Amino acid sequence: MELHPITEDSYSVYQNCMHINSVFNSVVTAVVIFIILRKTPDSMKTYKWFLINAATCCFALDIFITLFFLPVTTLPWILGGCATGLLKPLGPMATVIGWVSLSQLLGMCGLSLNFTMLYRLAAIYNKTHLLKNKPVLILLAFIQIFFTTPTIILVLFIHPPEESSLHYVKESHPNLFDFYSTHSCSLITIEMPPFMPYIYLAIGSILVTVLMMVTQMTLMLSGLRKMKNKMSERTYRMHKQLTSALFIQTRDAQLSGLPTWAIVGIEPGLADWKAEA
Repeated sequence: MELHPITEDSYSVYQNCMHINSVFNSVVTAVVIFIILRKTPDSMKTYKWFLINAATCCFALDIFITLFFLPVTTLPWILGGCATGLLKPLGPMATVIGWVSLSQLLGMCGLSLNFTMLYRLAAIYNKTHLLKNKPVLILLAFIQIFFTTPTIILVLFIHPPEESSLHYVKESHPNLFDFYSTHSCSLITIEMPPFMPYIYLAIGSILVTVLMMVTQMTLMLSGLRKMKNKMSERTYRMHKQLTSALFIQTRDAQLSGLPTWAIVGIEPGLADWKAEA
């Protein structure tokens, strides 16, 4: 299938929208971090640092997308990212740094939100002491930092030279070649066999992260119902409000920038399907 080309105008609009979105999120997240640091009561000191961890990871991801590396993907054929701003002058190394950093930050964001949910779940059942000892905290930090390491190692080993990816794009989707070859972009083309193990592992990591979130959300809601009669009205209301706030934070982290990203990811293919219709 021949894809509609990504034009300079459409890329510029997409880039500006993503940057505006990231800047807005960065400002909001910075304010949230400030409020958490200043307003969280001493009785919730440990939970405060779980919240700070999640907010900081999301903040770092927004800053990275704003200043360094912009996802430019054409679904479902090409997973791509283009170096921008401060990273672009590094040449070929920019795209390697971009993919590694983006994978790492995405993994840390997902795990930090999951661990915050885990603490919230433990609080509902009055079991937070299990998460306050140093070995457990070190283990959680280790998992969060190294969760995406296998994916990163795999893509570094199987990633062919950039010329090979661009040549494949030129042969398979020539309308996209001019754009990807002139914007310091790194490509993972789904139709190239060497990339399939990476894609399977990446999808598996995403599914594990999402499944953990959904499971913990379900357990939190179930726990609130079970523990309601054992809590005072004030305590129950506090847990309910904190759980709702965490759900909102998780939803915003997942959906932030997705509509804009989806437009540039799907539009080239849609244009061709419409033309055929």
